[in-house]
Amino acid sequence: MKKCSLFLLLCAICCFSVSNMKAQSFFSARLGAVVANVNSTVNGVKIDTKSNLDLQIGIALDLGIIPAFSIQPEITYLGRSYEADIVGVGVRQNFAYVDVGALAKLRFGAEDPIGAYIGAGPFLNYAISGTTKIGDLKESIDFVEDQVKRSDFSIATALGLTLNLANMGFFADVRYILGLGDIDESNDSETKNRTIGITAGLMIPL
Repeated sequence: MKKCSLFLLLCAICCFSVSNMKAQSFFSARLGAVVANVNSTVNGVKIDTKSNLDLQIGIALDLGIIPAFSIQPEITYLGRSYEADIVGVGVRQNFAYVDVGALAKLRFGAEDPIGAYIGAGPFLNYAISGTTKIGDLKESIDFVEDQVKRSDFSIATALGLTLNLANMGFFADVRYILGLGDIDESNDSETKNRTIGITAGLMIPL
């Protein structure tokens, strides 16, 4: 009888502990700016390129595992563009991407009025459209004919702050997205995406 009572007490303690460990989850929507560039070489010679400012908009689910840790799957629409001076002629490329992936996040002060987080995770980047402007001539990119790869894989890292209110929260973060693949399919050149993003948005508790 004593063993049975002890077992029930332990079960009650475990259930109480698990309930206290339950972490808050959120739906979030965000809007921000992207500064994109590329690391580009032709026949082993580095091409100097200039970053451009673009827009990003996205949604995510911040799924709390424990108060200090969450998984955040998300989808983002963003622009990536850059320009270069090739033999005295200005060349600019603009791409519209959809990024799909997830961050593993360490949350600090998740239940406090002001918190912070760091995160990292893998993403699939898919170009839905693109244009090239050479001088005053602008035309759409034919991804097959122009030997530009639509898909890329990247690693994103994030650092953010949160403001937690009673029924809603706000956040702001900065990210660095490192493209892992070569998006130029020609044999004599290599181009890899490099992106910095700043966003802010709403957090709605689930």
